[in-house]
Formats: sequence, structure tokens, C-alpha cells
Amino acid sequence: HVVRQQAVLEVLKPGATEETITYLGRLLVLLFAGDQAMEQLMLLPKEPFRMCCGNALCVHISHIALDLHVCEDSLGTLVDFGTNRPTFGVNPLHDLRDHGRGTKRRYCSSKFEVRAEGEVEESLRRWEPYLHPRAREYFADPESVRGVLRGILRGVDRRADPLLGSEDACVMWHGETCEG
Repeated sequence: HVVRQQAVLEVLKPGATEETITYLGRLLVLLFAGDQAMEQLMLLPKEPFRMCCGNALCVHISHIALDLHVCEDSLGTLVDFGTNRPTFGVNPLHDLRDHGRGTKRRYCSSKFEVRAEGEVEESLRRWEPYLHPRAREYFADPESVRGVLRGILRGVDRRADPLLGSEDACVMWHGETCEG
């Protein structure tokens, strides 16, 4: 079993007095995944979710493996975009290459660019329609869930989006990590 650094975020859970370190993939599922995907993923061991791209620091929701042994494009299953399915653009941080062994996602080492506060707020407005009702119920206070979303947005490059970004590109986490 290889120990890898995992993306985490400190979250103040309802009823708690101290923040808890939470694996970011699990948090994204709580916030955005549909009921069926949530149920399926909650059956997996209480550890970081496996990413189909193989990159433990990728936080793109479409790269979360729905099964321990099978990786497939899971975006349509994880998030119900309804009639508002986003149009995916090109992410300048990443490069999709075929190396003869199937398609591989590769991170291009660009300098991390922090989102300005206005960009964080704009991204929040774009993400809020996709929040699953369970997220609003879990956090109860709208500002609490917005605080968690702000934390996620501050941990990824301003040119990347772990929810609405291109399915072909990894979204690298630049925030807190722990061994997982």
C-alpha cells in the first residue's frame, strides 16, 4: 500500500467546536454528487477516493472513481447537471496525451495563480446551482457552505475548476495535504 499526499480541507462540521481535516474528494461528493453516486461511494472504505487519473492531488470531481476496480467517465453519474450541463473548455494548466497505453492526463507545471476575491465570488455563483440539497441540509447555515466552497476555490489555480472544468484535465490541489 503506497502512502500518498492527499488533498484535504479543514471544515467546521455542524455541532463541532473545532475544524476537522476532511479529504477533499469526499467533501466534493457530499456537496455535489447525486444520490445514487453518493450511496455507491459511501460503501467504499473511509479513506480518500481513488482518482481515475491516478493523481492523488487531482480534485476534479469527474475523476473520482465510483468503484475500487473500475474507472470510467463518471461525471454524468456523479453530478446531475440537468439541463444546465456546462460546456467544457480547455484548461491551460493541463495537457492530454496518448502514450500508446491509453489516454493519460498530465499536469503541466505552471505557476499557481490565486483567485482574486471577485473571482472566488463569481465561481461561487456558478457553483451554487449545482449544490446538492444534502449540502445545504448538512451545513444548515448558507454562509457555512459558502465558506467551504471558498476554501476549495482558494486551493485550486484560478484557471482551473474542479466542478465545471474540462473533464479531460486534472485540477491540481495547492492547499493543505496529509498522508492518506
